[in-house]
Amino acid sequence: MTDALSALRVVDFGQYLAGPLAALLLADQGASTTRVERPDGPAWSTAANAMLHRGRRTVRLDLKDPGQQRAALALLDQADVVIENFRPGVMDRLGLGPESACARNPRLVYCSIPGFGRTDPRAGWPGWEGTVLAAAGGYAGATELVEREWMPSAGPAFTPLLLASVFAGTQAAAGIMAALVARERDGLGQVVEVPLFDSFFEAVGVRALRYERNPPAGAMFGAGFYRCRDGGYVSLVTVWYRHLEWFLDAAGRRAWITEGTASFDTLRSDPGKRAELQRRLVDLFATRPAVEWERLGRAAGTPIAALRTSTRWLAEEQARASGSVVDIADPEAGRLTVPGAAVRIRDAGPGAAEPGRAGPDDASALGGLRVLDLTRVLAAPSATRVLAELGADVVKADVPAGRSQSGLPEPLFHEAANRGKRLVPLDLADADGPGQLAARLRWADLLVTNFTGPALQRLGLDEQAVRTVAPGLNYVYLNTFGTEGPWKDLRGYAEIANTTTGLTARTIGAGPPSGVAPTVDLPRTPFTDYAAGLLGAFAALLAEYRRRRTGRAASAEVALVTAAAYAQLPYIVGPTGAPNPNDVWTEPGWSAFQHVYRASDDWLFVGTGADGSGRLLAELGLAAGTSDNAELSKAIASRLATMTAAEVTDLVRAAGGSAHRIESIGQLFAPGGAAERRGIRLEQESAEFGRVVQPGPTMRLSRTPMVAGALPPPWR
Repeated sequence: MTDALSALRVVDFGQYLAGPLAALLLADQGASTTRVERPDGPAWSTAANAMLHRGRRTVRLDLKDPGQQRAALALLDQADVVIENFRPGVMDRLGLGPESACARNPRLVYCSIPGFGRTDPRAGWPGWEGTVLAAAGGYAGATELVEREWMPSAGPAFTPLLLASVFAGTQAAAGIMAALVARERDGLGQVVEVPLFDSFFEAVGVRALRYERNPPAGAMFGAGFYRCRDGGYVSLVTVWYRHLEWFLDAAGRRAWITEGTASFDTLRSDPGKRAELQRRLVDLFATRPAVEWERLGRAAGTPIAALRTSTRWLAEEQARASGSVVDIADPEAGRLTVPGAAVRIRDAGPGAAEPGRAGPDDASALGGLRVLDLTRVLAAPSATRVLAELGADVVKADVPAGRSQSGLPEPLFHEAANRGKRLVPLDLADADGPGQLAARLRWADLLVTNFTGPALQRLGLDEQAVRTVAPGLNYVYLNTFGTEGPWKDLRGYAEIANTTTGLTARTIGAGPPSGVAPTVDLPRTPFTDYAAGLLGAFAALLAEYRRRRTGRAASAEVALVTAAAYAQLPYIVGPTGAPNPNDVWTEPGWSAFQHVYRASDDWLFVGTGADGSGRLLAELGLAAGTSDNAELSKAIASRLATMTAAEVTDLVRAAGGSAHRIESIGQLFAPGGAAERRGIRLEQESAEFGRVVQPGPTMRLSRTPMVAGALPPPWR
């Protein structure tokens, strides 16, 4: 724990993952947290509760009992923050809803995390994880190259990851912090709503990006997922040409470059040569074991990682040295290995004299906050984009376009990652570059960066150098493996973190054919980048809140491997040193009653609880009592295959559960689609691209709403 949120009082009514995760992120930063449980204990029986409920006291209350409702109200009256993740209206019926609670306690920040939002027509549905992910595009778009009996190329791409809950819980924590920062200005709280359905569109991100004309085009320099001699796999990420060049030199294949097959100009212009390079790499990687290729590539400076299970990652020296995982002792579950704190923050001395310059009429949470963005690619730029949506003045500084040999237009994902920012060129190799940097640092309240440690020192951006120029700055650093341990200086991206921590193994099983694109983690979206970006925004908000209360600056750190570990909750939690039975997933669901099925006309996810499962079997004419989950799934599938998706949905809802068609990203973001109906579809005009469509902000703050920034101008 840290002291960033000392004296903050949090009451957590959350169940399952999203609510407790939001509360955990606050408790790990020193918040005094009271967890309110049902009289019979947590609704979710999982070893992960030892982690999710750490750092808090627990009271058990029957919220349907009037006397115990009064006890809960007394907690709300004294709280700074309330977190709940019931369906909309449940807390209102208990007399504990947001309007009444905030009327009694005007300073209260009240956070609701339902499955579907208060104004969503599906608000009354059970917000099962699978139902939400099916509705939000989380199971859409299986790749043609990754086929299973349960995941045909034309069908859904099921993932066991609880990504809607992880994103909702993380965004809830960030939204709460934004509301607390705003409260420091005027003393007033507000209501924050982060539905699981809405929140997942932050994970969809660039997968929903659509251009009316002239979409940016690029080429990958041999990046892929390769099978090695021992049957293991490595992920090779070579977006920048120099990374491929270094690897080929180390592998003794410089001739591929000199003969023209793998030269920069050839690979950029000739799809045939790119395919030839891919074929040669498939053959090359088959000559050595995966760990040997990992050592060779890392020594050369190339981003590369051998495929690991989470059990293997938890045993790595780097996991513990970096604080990405820690051991805890739980009185019931025993000794467990769990993810460590998502954000590491420490005091950095006296802060800036004027922490925030917003005017009295500023309607944003971060009005007046000045942010210098010195970041690349996606995770860290996404963190500063969230800060811009919350009202911060973000200046994005980068080298002029074309100065480096990238396979994709730079800055990468420009229209999405740099929305709402002011852009300035900054080339530290120029004679006046260091002077321009110093001026920008003195202007800023917060610096966000994500270069490797050696690159930071070379550029004069390491914390020690920055603080000689701007000692009162808040400094937020996103990285791959953490700032301690033997891998701390390695280059890496989200694909590297996923491959290293077991996330990839959990989602692709035995592995795809050698040579496929490295982003094979299902669903096919760079969600680890976005998860780390949200944690980066959370870290920045923590630092700013702390500075406004104490006048002191902070340094904060977020690692991609930690974000990837949190994305694997609850599976990555387990007895210390024991193998994890969920390291590789082989079913399209969690049980026969939480499962992907095919109706006669479409795929859909079916979810029922313990009470509804018997009713569902009775409606289908199936006998209850079988303990063979696979046999039961097969029997249910045979019945549902004769019904339409609409009929299945009605049947499951009548049994007290919920079912939803598996929606595609295209359907969701089409004009009039679900994203537009929820106010999340952002359509903006660009002189270069025409209409550009992408997801907009998803956190709903009642008093200081997020605002989507303008499209950035072309980077020249």
